[in-house]
Amino acid sequence: MHTRTFGRTGWQVSEIGFGAWGIGGGAWGGADDAESMAAVQKVYDSLVRPLIHHRW
Repeated sequence: MHTRTFGRTGWQVSEIGFGAWGIGGGAWGGADDAESMAAVQKVYDSLVRPLIHHRW
């Protein structure tokens, strides 16, 4: 995984992120929980950072 420095923080983050708003619950279409967790695990195992999520 290729990384870049995040602004002036010095943090190394992947060039690819994962936006998880679509699996955030019923307000976003009611994604299947098991399928959603499998996707998150796959992303995490692939060293994608940051993993972006937000739950209202």
